[in-house]
Amino acid sequence: MTIFELRLKCIKTVILVLLVIGVCSVSSCATRQDVIYLHQQIKNLKNSMDQLALEQNKEINNTLTPLKEFQSSIAIRIDSMDVDIRSLRGDMELLNHRTDELSKSLKSFKIKQLKQTQEINPADTTGLTPDNTTKSPGLNMKKINPQDEYTEAKELYDKGIYEASRKAFANFITRYPDNKLTGNSQFWLAENYFKEGNYKKSILEHQKFIDNFKQHPKIPSAYLKEGLAYYKLGDSFAGKLILEKLIKLFPKTKQAKAAKNKLNNLKK
Repeated sequence: MTIFELRLKCIKTVILVLLVIGVCSVSSCATRQDVIYLHQQIKNLKNSMDQLALEQNKEINNTLTPLKEFQSSIAIRIDSMDVDIRSLRGDMELLNHRTDELSKSLKSFKIKQLKQTQEINPADTTGLTPDNTTKSPGLNMKKINPQDEYTEAKELYDKGIYEASRKAFANFITRYPDNKLTGNSQFWLAENYFKEGNYKKSILEHQKFIDNFKQHPKIPSAYLKEGLAYYKLGDSFAGKLILEKLIKLFPKTKQAKAAKNKLNNLKK
């Protein structure tokens, strides 16, 4: 017998008892003790119905929770299969940035060559003086190292050039999978997606960071941004689960405090 059927049976019983009370009252066949007894039975039945209602709500919640989690997971996986068209624009911005840096470097290099081969008249080098050029780190015919590439990607992020920064971090992860800066690169890759408003990709990349760099100090920040991204997508259920997990795993962090504030504000 289901909980619904049990509740229906209880309701029928209450109605029957009330009818008995009414009939007995009219016919004066009920004693005071009988009435008190019947009232007690009604009270007991009411308590039973309340308990059944609580159990029913619990059963419904237990059924819906995995379904919502599965729905969120499916939505993210489907989105991960989409072609990220904006990455092409990121490629172009990164290429333009590096081209500009190379152009400045070649300009400076040309001035050096001229100075070494002949006596230069300042008037003949208008527009080519060192004061009018910007030196780029590591470009004096030196090979760019991982630290330089990471720094360049982070500078792009700090300047708000998110697509180019995202592509640069993605390239870094591909080229240097075992580098000490790879974890940071994965985190900032996810942060770029968040800044761009691509919250589904942000969730995927933050989760990848959490899975692959479990001891990284930025793990609490990744949980916080992942939870906030779910809220941005309108999935408050998944967002609440992530923020509660953050609070449980890292209760003393500033990220956990931010998560508590977010959940408290939602209750108001």
